[in-house]
Formats: sequence, C-alpha cells, structure tokens
Amino acid sequence: MKNKQTYFGKLIIVGKSNTGKSTLLNKLMNKKISITSFRKNSTRSCITGIKTEKKHQFVYLDTPGMIDNPKKREIIKRIIKKEKKCACILYMTKYLCWDSIDTFFLKNIKKYDIPIILLINQIDKVKKKENLLPYIKNIKNKFNFSEIIPISAKTGENINTLSFFIKKKLFLSSHLFPKEYITHSSTIFIVTEIIRKQTLFFLKKELPYNTKIMVQSFKIINNNYYIQAVIKTNYEKHKKIFIGKNGNMIKKLSLSSRKNIELNFRKKIHLFLKIM
Repeated sequence: MKNKQTYFGKLIIVGKSNTGKSTLLNKLMNKKISITSFRKNSTRSCITGIKTEKKHQFVYLDTPGMIDNPKKREIIKRIIKKEKKCACILYMTKYLCWDSIDTFFLKNIKKYDIPIILLINQIDKVKKKENLLPYIKNIKNKFNFSEIIPISAKTGENINTLSFFIKKKLFLSSHLFPKEYITHSSTIFIVTEIIRKQTLFFLKKELPYNTKIMVQSFKIINNNYYIQAVIKTNYEKHKKIFIGKNGNMIKKLSLSSRKNIELNFRKKIHLFLKIM
C-alpha cells in the first residue's frame, strides 16, 4: 500500500500593531491561542499555533505588532530570516490604512523570496464594498503579492477562501508535530497569556505596561490543575489598581482567568492569584 502524501508548512503572520493578527490566528485555529485586545502590542512573543487536517499540517507564527520603530521591525525581519523556508507570509493591514511603513517593510523582506498573501482586514466595517476593488487594484500596483484577500478576522468573512490559498502553499512533506498538538508553547505560557488577557480586559488603559505575570506553582492532582500565579508590578499605586475596592478587582481577575483556563484545557482548575 502506498503511503498517503502529506503536506506541511510554516506561515508567518505579520503586520503593524492592532491590525487583527491575533484574532486571525484564533480564527484559523478555531481556538484561542493568542490573546486579543484593543490595546496595541498585546502580543509580546512569537506565538505558534499548530493545526492538523488529515493530510495537511499548518504551523502559524503570530509575530509582535510592527510599529513605527526600526528596532521592532528588525525583530520581525529576524524571525522571517530564521524561518526563510516558510511556506508563506500572511501580511495584514486594514482598509485605507496602507502607508509608507508597509511599503518600506515589504521591500526589505522581498529578498527572502517567500510568497506573500496580503490580507485587508476589517471589511465588515466597510459600508460601500464597491470601494474595495479600486483600493485593491491600487495596492496591487505597489507590490507583487501572491494573493490579495479582503477578510474580516472578527466575523470570519473570507477565512475559508484564505484557508484554501494557504493550503496550496504548503510543501509536500511529512508532518513535524503529532496531530493532537495545537501549540508548541508550554502549558505555563498559555496560562500566563490567559491571565494577561483578563488584566487587559478588566483594567483596559489603567493596566501598567511594566506588569509581569508569573506562574509560581503548577501541580496536577487527580487530573485537576492547581495553579499559583502572581501579577507583579513595581509600584504600590499599581498594586491598589489590581486589588480594587474591597478586593473586587482581584476577585474578578481570578474568577474570569480560572473560567477561561478551564475552557482552554477542559480540566478542573484551582487558581490562586495574588499581587506582588
């Protein structure tokens, strides 16, 4: 009996801050892998999502937001250089948000000769869809993209079309990860990301940028997870924000974090969260 052909490829999600990269990753994975937030630069690491569909295995790399900062752009370029044998780059922008930063960055990564699919996100907010075509035509003249696909990462519009074209970019190759893998990030990393998302959700603009979240203890007893985690901040006034009046904020953070960790791992979670 002949072996079934299998396909594999890494796909790097790139774009300026707050263009919807993390939302796209979660939509492609049908699972919350990367945190999403209204706040810029909420993705601080290169988060990997792994999805296996019978013959095809996709490995998505969600990079930190590329802002108007040469150092930040260099970080993204180093990731692309390291993964230069990747199948495709998914470059995200928003409707009417193309600028010189996009043009400059794309010219710099052109030398790696990696196919680039341009994704124009948030088309659910475009009232006159007939305006999309001339906009796409104008951008097409700026750069030789493999494909240009208008999408809504939030609603899922055209995500099936994107998945179709991504599948065509994969290499004929054996799969790198077992089919049950959904991320190469550790369980502890995912827990800290979930807690961090809840701090972003509840505190919004009050959240200090220097906040750190650490898991001090992680134990599995009778198939239940017992987690001790710390939200660490440098100033006393910030600690008061996290604790809240009569301890209401830390209670909200603990409850919401526990529920979301349970949803992610489908395990009974005992979370002990404190402020330092």
